[in-house]
Amino acid sequence: MENNLIEICNEKIFYKNNTYNFSLEILRGIKLGKKRKVIILGEDLYTKKIKLNRKVKVKEEEIQTVIERAFGSSEDFLFHYEFSRRKGELIIYAVKGGMKIRELCQGAASITVEPIQMCFFKKFKKNVREKNWETLFSYKGNYYYISCDNNFIARSFVDTSLSRFIEKYLEVEREKNLKTYIEEGISKEFPESYNTFVIKDFGEVLNAKKVYK
Repeated sequence: MENNLIEICNEKIFYKNNTYNFSLEILRGIKLGKKRKVIILGEDLYTKKIKLNRKVKVKEEEIQTVIERAFGSSEDFLFHYEFSRRKGELIIYAVKGGMKIRELCQGAASITVEPIQMCFFKKFKKNVREKNWETLFSYKGNYYYISCDNNFIARSFVDTSLSRFIEKYLEVEREKNLKTYIEEGISKEFPESYNTFVIKDFGEVLNAKKVYK
């Protein structure tokens, strides 16, 4: 699968160790595999929780209505949703990139799309015991924050500037004793805390051949 892995970040495409500008003309010149996995980099992952009646099964049409009310009808948003049966909540995730994905669908037999935050979250949560935690890491010039609440992403943001990223992080309201996992490369920039854990092998977590499986 890694041979058909495509990463997109703003107006850039990363494919097979090459970097291209994103345009229709350039896309036509790249020989992409028929089965494609596209990872969206550098975009905020928006999260919204909707309280539901646990006893009533929600129809697909109702979910689409909820999504439109929460995010509007922009064609550039991509959506994914999950149910928390225990809390009776619908968790909606939204990320921009739909217009670019539409272009990447041309000539594909199949295509799957995920934001880097979701890829990292699914991989990393297997390595922690807690249901609630937060993590900070960097990848290809962007800094990412993810907080986990009962095994669901509760909040996430991204920035290209480390100083702005730190400012945003310091404004986050968090529960007491929440465990924080920080990539070693950026850990010195953050205030020390007894509940902070520096991760030296984030590079392994973010290894494309592993995190994107």
